[in-house]
Amino acid sequence: MGVLVISHLFSEIIALVLLMGVVIVTSWAEKAHRPSERYTCVVVRGLRAFAFMVLAPFGLMFWDTVVKQLFLGVFGYGNVMHWMGEMILLGFVGTAFIMAAAFVAPSRKAIATFAVMAITFFYLVYFYYPSAAFTERLTALYTVLYTFAAGFICQVTMAVSHGIYLRARRSGKLDTPLWDISPAFKRVFSRKVVAGLMLLTFLAFMLSFEGYGLLSYLTVDGFLGIVVGAAGGVAFFLVVKSLRAGRKLLRDEWAGKHFPRTDKLVRTEEKLAMPDGEVLQGFVYTSATSPGGPESAEKKPGPAILFLHGFGGFAQDLNFEPMLSSFAMAGYTVFAYDYRWSGHSRKPGQSGPFQGVIKEGPLLFEHFASDANTALSWVLSHADLVDPKRVAVVGFSMGGLIALSPGIYADPRVKVIVAGCALHDLGENIKKRIMGGSFILRLFGWFMALRIRARMKITEEEFLARCSKVSPSSASGGLPPGVPPSSQRVFLAHCKDDSFVNYEMNFAKNKAMLGLPDANCLVFESGDHVFLHNELALGSWVFYQLHRRL
Repeated sequence: MGVLVISHLFSEIIALVLLMGVVIVTSWAEKAHRPSERYTCVVVRGLRAFAFMVLAPFGLMFWDTVVKQLFLGVFGYGNVMHWMGEMILLGFVGTAFIMAAAFVAPSRKAIATFAVMAITFFYLVYFYYPSAAFTERLTALYTVLYTFAAGFICQVTMAVSHGIYLRARRSGKLDTPLWDISPAFKRVFSRKVVAGLMLLTFLAFMLSFEGYGLLSYLTVDGFLGIVVGAAGGVAFFLVVKSLRAGRKLLRDEWAGKHFPRTDKLVRTEEKLAMPDGEVLQGFVYTSATSPGGPESAEKKPGPAILFLHGFGGFAQDLNFEPMLSSFAMAGYTVFAYDYRWSGHSRKPGQSGPFQGVIKEGPLLFEHFASDANTALSWVLSHADLVDPKRVAVVGFSMGGLIALSPGIYADPRVKVIVAGCALHDLGENIKKRIMGGSFILRLFGWFMALRIRARMKITEEEFLARCSKVSPSSASGGLPPGVPPSSQRVFLAHCKDDSFVNYEMNFAKNKAMLGLPDANCLVFESGDHVFLHNELALGSWVFYQLHRRL
């Protein structure tokens, strides 16, 4: 279609005129290029919708020309690089126009207008004008004008009719967009980007008059070399940028740059000695509002929290340290520690918990669970700070599993347990989510299993069974005397789209096994494994449950 209407030169003229119009309009209408703002006037919204619908046919027209030139050779082959630059430019401009029409807040009236314009255009091209006459310049111009006129009449008619209907019904309801990603579109196709496209189109237009193209001075091999080199350079830049960002984040975490800086919050470090001689790094958080503090009405000893971090992290990393500080500022004494092979508890030569799993296998997870019981005794050893009847355990991910593991769950010293994104059965998760997951995860699981079998001399079934034994799934037995039922002391939080700890496989099973009512659970529709954008709501809910029961 488009190739019958416009030539190279004519397409550049149209693109140049439209881009100039966009630059002028966005310069005059300030909200048109501000992602956070939009017009509410009905007339302006209608004109805006029509303008986007006008851009769509041209976008399709440009891409039609590109496709026919690249795959059908309608304009003749000749020097490939003579027209390659123009095709790339037209493809980019066409994509921008189509995205503007399709992605930026289309309403039902806008969709109907576009349908009327498309039907009118096809009717004029294939039925009203004979093919021979359609190649004439005036015939093409009439086709474009008639198409726009049909769209404009349709848009105005529907807008007026809808307005009369709303006024008769005394309703203020407008024709709302079917979807709206206009802020993202405005950020990508900003006024500077559009101005750059306009200048590039003007350059292509001027070169066309002299018989040249944007890339006509290049050979095909040279062009492909530049493309491959540019793609490789961009990929290399993104990889280096990601690695540098990761290293900087880790350096900032270890330097404590994300710590809240206030003299009302105190962090002290203590060592925890495990029964087997392993020494772990512990942290104690107090504040001016903690029991006995200058701004607290509560005297020592008072309520305390033992915090358990996730696998692969450490107590004071970016995900957890803000929560430790917030617990302390809310009036609790907070105790946390880094697991074996993790954070500040790592010894020389230890790179992290994944290396620990390879070297120790299921023994590492068994240590995680038993270490938590020792850590609970460490908390209670601070008799001057901690009321032994007011101790809570809060854990997330692997920490949630440990908080619900048989040892902590059945411990009468724990009054409240809060577990976020907690695993139900570690063995089941490893088998289904890693060994039965994607190709990369299966490859990773196979490699880990191979290393563990070589070092530990155990089968896969024994490994999974020992992992399951320290999981909440093994804590379903009866509680010892003096321990209240789960409905009075256990609380769960999870996100339905958790990509690491599956909602149905873990949260649903934990809730059913423990017999917890909905009041004891907090579920977010989204947020993934880190409760993204739900951090404040999650923290408030945890505080609410702790204040009620400690």
